[in-house]
Amino acid sequence: MGKKKGSSSYYNVKQNQNDDISDDANPFNDDPERVHRYSLRKASRAENTSIAVSTLPISTFVPDYMNLAIFATVCCCLPIGVFAIKRNKEARRLKESGDILGAQKKAASAKRLSIWGMVVGFIFLGVVIGVGVGIYLEHKHIPHHYYGR
Repeated sequence: MGKKKGSSSYYNVKQNQNDDISDDANPFNDDPERVHRYSLRKASRAENTSIAVSTLPISTFVPDYMNLAIFATVCCCLPIGVFAIKRNKEARRLKESGDILGAQKKAASAKRLSIWGMVVGFIFLGVVIGVGVGIYLEHKHIPHHYYGR
């Protein structure tokens, strides 16, 4: 004495058993929200599911900032520029050994150090010029009275 699929008590019993509704009938034609939930449960039980995994290509390009590091060393700030040159040499060594990610990190560090070296050098240069101009203007002696001696 099973229940007939068409009767309303059949759907109530099936709904109370962990909301497991059969795939061949939709008992909720009158309520759109319940139809949506029914469709989602039905879709979540699909047996053939596939997951797409995409991978991004790894860049093998390692920039070389040796010229920038040398410029920062010679023209701007010697100590920071020396560290930038050292980091760039490490980046070259890592690239040759095959550690591309490590080489990219060291090259980015060399670039950062070179830029900081230039910023510090230009600030120092501005301070030196400012102090020099200030000293020149302070000691510039213009006589107010010329006695002709």
